[in-house]
Amino acid sequence: MRSTFCIDETDVQQKFITYPAIFATKESFQDWRTHFYNVSNHNSHWLGDKVSQELMYIQNYVVNLDRRIDQTPSDNYIALGIILKKDFTTMASNLEKEVLQYFDKGWKNLRVNSKPNKQLSDKVSINRLNNSNLMKRHLEISKFLKKKNSRTPKSDVNEFTELFNIAPNGMKTDIVYIKEVPNIDNSGVEYELSYCDYEYSGKPQRFGHCELIMGNIMFDDIDSGAKTLGVSNEAIKLLSKWIDEHIEEDYD
Repeated sequence: MRSTFCIDETDVQQKFITYPAIFATKESFQDWRTHFYNVSNHNSHWLGDKVSQELMYIQNYVVNLDRRIDQTPSDNYIALGIILKKDFTTMASNLEKEVLQYFDKGWKNLRVNSKPNKQLSDKVSINRLNNSNLMKRHLEISKFLKKKNSRTPKSDVNEFTELFNIAPNGMKTDIVYIKEVPNIDNSGVEYELSYCDYEYSGKPQRFGHCELIMGNIMFDDIDSGAKTLGVSNEAIKLLSKWIDEHIEEDYD
């Protein structure tokens, strides 16, 4: 689930764009899905409740995913993998964490669990699903479901992002810090913006927010340092490029 391939493109931070290897083709995804179901269902009775709960959540997630992408052309699976990569790496990490804890402690009292508690609570499951890219980026996913689409989807938006240039001496300059925060009515998110001329130059100065629906920058909450010193045009160029890459598309 966590093994990835990369495409010959980079994001705004000059990192290669990657996707889970299981999304290389439609056939590879379906082969993995069948293998995962068989292995987890035939062996989960030997595992602790927490491991079984993570496996069951993954199965439920895949069922929801499978319903959506069953008619998707094989050529579009890489794009789906780019969009859903964060979901799969998160599920793999959660499962690995519980497996390691189980083998560290639980296996010492190994027994067949005749009454396993295999489900996460509804609250936890729904919260995880609602925060997954499968749900949050469902409009973008819909662009790849019915017909071949050669466009590369945007890379994932991180909760915290650092943009910068590199000076000839190797120091970071024109640094923009982007932090995901709730918007004013708590119906979604926007991004708090802070700035430093160069690394080690002191505390970053907040100079506003931006949002990714219209792509607007709001100079609404500005620290005194940003008011007097401003923000370099090179930093604004980096920010504009980031907004261009991540702005929500207009879905009719």
